[in-house]
Amino acid sequence: SSVGLDPQFCCFCETQCHEHYYILILLAIRRLFVHPTSSMAVARALSLSCLLCAVAGGFVAADASVGSGPVQAPQWPKAFSANYVSPKEAKDTVGLYAISQSGELVTFEDGSRDHLCRKYHSGTSCSILTTRGYKYLVYPKLEKCCKCCSYKNGCGPVGQKWLSNATGNMQYVDRIQGAHGQWCDRWSVYGLSPNLNYYSQFVESGKPCEVDGWNWLDNPSQLARDTYVFDSATYSEEVSESTFDLPQYCESASLCGAPVCDTSEDEELNQQQRQQQTRDVVV
Repeated sequence: SSVGLDPQFCCFCETQCHEHYYILILLAIRRLFVHPTSSMAVARALSLSCLLCAVAGGFVAADASVGSGPVQAPQWPKAFSANYVSPKEAKDTVGLYAISQSGELVTFEDGSRDHLCRKYHSGTSCSILTTRGYKYLVYPKLEKCCKCCSYKNGCGPVGQKWLSNATGNMQYVDRIQGAHGQWCDRWSVYGLSPNLNYYSQFVESGKPCEVDGWNWLDNPSQLARDTYVFDSATYSEEVSESTFDLPQYCESASLCGAPVCDTSEDEELNQQQRQQQTRDVVV
């Protein structure tokens, strides 16, 4: 497998990379030694390419043998919907993810491993519906609903800017083969915690492939990542406004309250509550 360093593919964003050259070099050298057999020639070639491009000051284009096309800048669509699978170590369920300027919806066939849903009703389907100023926890089979938190308290839909890397917390990682056999480019993203989150998009289309966020159930030892592996066959950017309609039984919903949602419309009180929850977990 040949190693190319086409300048238009390298140096995806030099200003983001220059502080991480040494990390990239060390990772590349490590890969050269963990793939010692001749059957891993492609992996070694890619590792060497990564090493050379790191020294040169940028990212490497994926080898043609592991998915064609250059690395495209990550972009979060204004609107899309897709079915997803979440593996056992994450949510261990299936569902629908949808987002637009009108709101956001994540459905769980079983919400038992979602850190929000499980706190109020476990062992049943659950939806997290973000619309009309609030993030709602909806339990369709039970016809129950509550408001977890409000937009003004930081609970609005995911915005497009989260992939803009305005803070420099996002780094290109590698090209992986997704669950459906398609190649995806992957980035690491530092969030509010020191643990890494990941975003992947399909090489061919540049559309979302997977979101993998760090999360846990009751404490960090009970890892339950927010992992959503999207099914490209169900992907669409035509999202009906009715997707975010609030069920009738949610019209008069009250705040969910403790232990993981807001207990008040007052942001200062909510901040104090979150700080106390953090201290309880650390202790």
